[in-house]
Amino acid sequence: MKRSVYAINALNIAFVAIFINQVVHESAHGILATLVGAKWTQLNLFFAEHTWIGEPSQLGEGILTGGAAVINIIIAFISAALFQNKSIASRGALRLFLFYLTAYNLFAGFGYLFVDSLFYQPGGENLGDWKKIVEMLGGGWNVRLPISLIGAAGVLWGFFWVGRNAHAFLPAEKPERFRFALLLLFVPYVLFSALFTTLAAFGPLPSAIIPILAISYWFGDFGIGWGAFMSGLWIQAPAGLERSAMPETIRWGWVSASIGLLFISIFILLPTIQLP
Repeated sequence: MKRSVYAINALNIAFVAIFINQVVHESAHGILATLVGAKWTQLNLFFAEHTWIGEPSQLGEGILTGGAAVINIIIAFISAALFQNKSIASRGALRLFLFYLTAYNLFAGFGYLFVDSLFYQPGGENLGDWKKIVEMLGGGWNVRLPISLIGAAGVLWGFFWVGRNAHAFLPAEKPERFRFALLLLFVPYVLFSALFTTLAAFGPLPSAIIPILAISYWFGDFGIGWGAFMSGLWIQAPAGLERSAMPETIRWGWVSASIGLLFISIFILLPTIQLP
């Protein structure tokens, strides 16, 4: 198989997956806000805003801020289960999409539990996601440590899940396996971490938030880039893993979807959608 075709298909499928992960997470904040009685006012590629009609609900704030990460985790588990479905194994492009969707949602969902609990600061402003949950539960280490450990366990599992299951799309023998692993995992990690960091810098976010977002991509998705070395050099394919043949021609449907979603990211979501 030509590496160029392999790389083009992998990059476009990966972008569709990371876009869905990003937008579903932010949209979940807004949808949950609506469900708990708040008004969803804005949707941006990197945030969702809401206001309360009447007296704010502390429980509602906790649900709408923390619930998005839980939805990421649920999506990850569903995608991982579908990835193992034998009837999907013969559909290489779809299975690769499920692979990326699982990976991005695993690291996003469990990453919030891990990092927000670990770096929570009492009295901090604009507490979001699981920092808000930690605050509601008292903010002590008796709360922070268990949540952070759950997050760390999920992130660690994500490292090994990626490293093991990437073999479904890789040649069996080194060094060719490592070369393709770089195209499958390391290149998308670097390219999309740089892309979303750049988009954040050009968006309406305060300048102080940009480094935090950059860290969330470069550090939060590190397990995907590192998976190239785990699967390509160190970890063998798990017994019984169904292999899926990668498409040998460019899948223009995925390319079109990727270009369309990039257009939406830059020209619709980044300027911010104002909701009625």
